[in-house]
This record gives sequence, C-alpha cells and structure tokens, in this order.
Amino acid sequence: MQDSNHIINEVTSGDYKYGFVTDIDTEVIHRGLDEETVRIISAKKNEPEWLLEFRLKAFRHWQTLEMPTWPHLNIPPIDYQDIIYYAAPKKKEGPKSLDEVDPELLKTFDKLGWNRKGIIGVTMPGFGTTDRTHTNAVDLMASLGVTMREVSIKDACIQHFKDIDHDINVHDVVYENSQARERTQILMDIANQTWGMVVGTGDLSELALGWATYNGDHMSMYGVNGSIPKTLVKHLVKWVAENDIDETSRATLLDIVDTPISPELIPADENGNIRQITEDLVGPYELHDFFLYYFLRCGFRPSKIFFLAARTFKDVYDEETIKKWLQTFCRRFFNQQFKRSCLPDGPKVGSISISPRGDWRMPSDASSEMWLKEVEKI
Repeated sequence: MQDSNHIINEVTSGDYKYGFVTDIDTEVIHRGLDEETVRIISAKKNEPEWLLEFRLKAFRHWQTLEMPTWPHLNIPPIDYQDIIYYAAPKKKEGPKSLDEVDPELLKTFDKLGWNRKGIIGVTMPGFGTTDRTHTNAVDLMASLGVTMREVSIKDACIQHFKDIDHDINVHDVVYENSQARERTQILMDIANQTWGMVVGTGDLSELALGWATYNGDHMSMYGVNGSIPKTLVKHLVKWVAENDIDETSRATLLDIVDTPISPELIPADENGNIRQITEDLVGPYELHDFFLYYFLRCGFRPSKIFFLAARTFKDVYDEETIKKWLQTFCRRFFNQQFKRSCLPDGPKVGSISISPRGDWRMPSDASSEMWLKEVEKI
C-alpha cells in the first residue's frame, strides 16, 4: 500500500510530462455570459437570425435553472461570469515559406517527433480492384514515406464462399459484403498486431446513405471523416494536392480525385475499367450532400429541400432527376439508421454530425413513410 501511495503522489504532484502548450496569437472576447455574449459568438460564426433567436431563447431558459444538488458533490459553485466563451486563432495571410510559419507551430511538430513510418498503409486488392486504383495506392504510400503492406483478399474470400456454400459467380450482396468485411478484419488484426489503431475513411455522405457494409468499411477504431461530406472530401484532397504536398504525391492525388467513386467489389469490365460506379447507383453526391445539409442543419421538409435544389441545380439536373434522388435519399437515410447507431468514435469537424453521441439520435426502426409521401406529391 505504501508503494502504491508513493506512485500516486509522484504522478499527481508533478507536471504532466507528455503535455505541452502551443502559444498562438488568439482572438478572445470578454469574460462572462450574457445575451451580448451570445450575440457576439453568433455573429462571428455568421449564423442566420433564426438560429440566433433559438440560442437566445435557450439562454433565457438556462438562466431560470438552478444547479442540481442530487449528486451531493462537494464542489464550489461554478462562476459562469469568470469564463471566456469564445477564443479562436487570429486569421492571417497564409505563409509563403517555412520562414513565415509561426515558430510555435514548428516547435509543436518537433515535440511530437513522430516518424511517418509509424503510419501503416494497407492496400488489399480484391476481385474488383483495377490497375489504376492499385497503382495510385502504392504510389501514394511510397511518396508519403509511410510503411506499406499489401494483403490480397482474394484467397480468403474464395475460401469463405466455399465455407458458406456461396457461388462465386453470383455477384450479389453476399459477394460484395464478404470482401468489405474481410478487409476490415485484416485492418483490425494488423492494428492488434502492431499496437496501432484503424483510422476509418468512411465519410458523412456514406453514413447518411448507408453506403457502407455493416461491420465492414462502416467500422474502424476512429472515424476521422464521419462529419465531412463526400463533396468536401474531394475539394480537400484537391487543395492539398495543389498547395501542400510534393510533386509526386500531387500527381497521384489529382488522379485519385478524377477517379470515379467506387467500392470496387464487382470485377472490372473487359477493358479493365471500374464497372461499379457509386453515383450511378445511389445518385450524385453533390445532390445528396445538398439534401443532407438542409435536412439536418436547417430541418427543412422534403418539399422545401426540393424547391431549393431545383433552383440551385436548374442548369445541371431536371426536376424529375432531383425528385428521383430525393426519394432515394429519404428512403436510405431512414432505412440505414442502424449503421449510424453504432458508429466508432470520431471528431465533429463541421456544423453537422450524425453520430449517436453527437447531434443525431434516431431510432433504427424510424419510418420514412411520411417523407416519401410528401416527395410523391411534388
């Protein structure tokens, strides 16, 4: 017991040796919480008037509440007027060279001191993998200097089909999902093998539509893209390629951006090109991301979302096409909630999250009937 107390005292009495602070020029507002504080923060975030009114109403209600006493905690009262409620790095023109980068930021990277070889990139070619996507994966890992591993899933899937008595020539949901789950098993096992963690690549658009295999690519140990829509992912990758990476990686990333989106679970065509193109099957992501934003961020009903989409995309899609994919969105969003109910942890990056631990709580058996009926009437 004495040794235990000594260890506890040693750990708790000193500074946390793994922690550090990066001192960056920051904009802050006054201390304290009042309606003016709410208005200032709302203005800085460029929020619409209706959202400001919603926040003010919530603040006025909060003012009527009292600190709960049922936990019987022996803690002093919280001084809400001694807290700064907004702080953000001051916006500056981007640096033109490393000489112009805030030295504190560079010191932060030095303190971490991590080698890229600690990142394990895994390519797992299967029945639908094309030369183009495989080459891009290998080239990108090589140019970024990460550790590269290649594990083919073909033999394992063939054995699995034999085990469950599935005809390998029947390219149905069993054929597709078996490959997705085999890849996830490989990633999870390599993570266990190396004391690492699987960083998920699934994004907000895939989660909204359920365009992921349950307990396959739907699962990871940390989903970094869970609140980033597909259209933004493409813009981010393109920006990095054009502004923030070496020449070799730039060429690979730009080709990845130009490659049709596909899970590549169905064999390629006779010319070796991708046969399974996602947007041909579930619809254009630029439409679905538009639907999703106004559905979740603004709470609009289908008829209003259709009205806005028809005018926003009037030179791109006719109204029948927009209606068709809005029906698909409504049906899939409700039907696929069960996948979102068990998401891995991940950050909320933008203004929308559909994590059950964040902004979105919805029963898995919720019905889309009312939404689909309204779309039918359009």
